[in-house]
Amino acid sequence: GGGTRILGEDGKPIKRDDGLFAPFVFMDPDDIEFLDNWHVTGLAGSGSTDYCTTEAFVPEGRWVQITDANPRLDGPQWRFPFYGVLAAGVAAVAIGLLDGAVSRFKEIATLKKPQGSSRTLAERASGQTVLSVAEATARSSRSFLLDTLGTAWERATEGDSLTIEDRRSIRLAACDAAQRCSDALVQLGREAGGTAIYLREPLQKFVRDGQVASTHAMVAQRIYELTGRLALELETDTTLL
Repeated sequence: GGGTRILGEDGKPIKRDDGLFAPFVFMDPDDIEFLDNWHVTGLAGSGSTDYCTTEAFVPEGRWVQITDANPRLDGPQWRFPFYGVLAAGVAAVAIGLLDGAVSRFKEIATLKKPQGSSRTLAERASGQTVLSVAEATARSSRSFLLDTLGTAWERATEGDSLTIEDRRSIRLAACDAAQRCSDALVQLGREAGGTAIYLREPLQKFVRDGQVASTHAMVAQRIYELTGRLALELETDTTLL
């Protein structure tokens, strides 16, 4: 499936009387052509390739307006915003990548002596500092994300819809986790030096995957603008919050 636009006879986007304007549609697999274009620097294993379709017919029973659709099932999980859940998932990946990189850096640091140095990275202040910052980033990011999700979950289990502040906090925590973890990964890779440049080295994979994860639309740096506008009580479109 995929997102679409409803167009009028003049080719311009329109909104139907029932409010439908940008439905997510579920197409017949035979109508889909997958494109071999997912050749990327990071998250290559996700297989997030593009696809295309031409003149595919999609009956109305396979249309849904995700952004403002009312859930048909009842339960706390169905009261969470679609984009907030997606953002939290991406953030969890970023945190996990940093956890893995911290573990790998410890292994490298105990063995590697930078050229011209008699001390290992583990014995150098720079290595100790970078490692501590990375660990703190992963742990604080996880705590912030779990805290916001926990608060929202409590509200949802009481049968209430999430507030704008609940949704804003989830997006802020997710964006912050992805961005800070990405930065910490770069610092670990830089401190590891030439060891981290080989394709066989797991650390460089963590770094590249983290860089790509931080560019995901749900957690990209521009999300700070959205959450900042809401914090300042400025008029803001919250459709995709």
